[in-house]
Amino acid sequence: MITSHQNPLVKSTLRLRSSSHRKKQGRFLIDGTREIRLAMGSGYSVETIFFSSSQEQELSEFAEQSLATSQPRLITVSPEIMMKLSYGERNDTPLAVAQTPSLPLQDLKLSRESLV
Repeated sequence: MITSHQNPLVKSTLRLRSSSHRKKQGRFLIDGTREIRLAMGSGYSVETIFFSSSQEQELSEFAEQSLATSQPRLITVSPEIMMKLSYGERNDTPLAVAQTPSLPLQDLKLSRESLV
């Protein structure tokens, strides 16, 4: 369990709050159980999922799901670290780090009804 605010992984994750760091690292944050599950189900490459030590039930559910999908690192952190990592008052939900998908303009598929 990570308990230090000086942990390099915590520091790196906190930097992702900044747009310039997200672009530089090619990664972004996903905050919340539902949002993480949607991202994983949609094929996003989720690298790491942070859980508060008080979220053991959700941790075991994600462990089961991750065995069948992308296998992100599951990391338990202290409630204090989770408060620092989470957006606003959402410190009771997991937080994930995922790779920013690359979608070149030429790969964008438009339907006939699309407004351009």
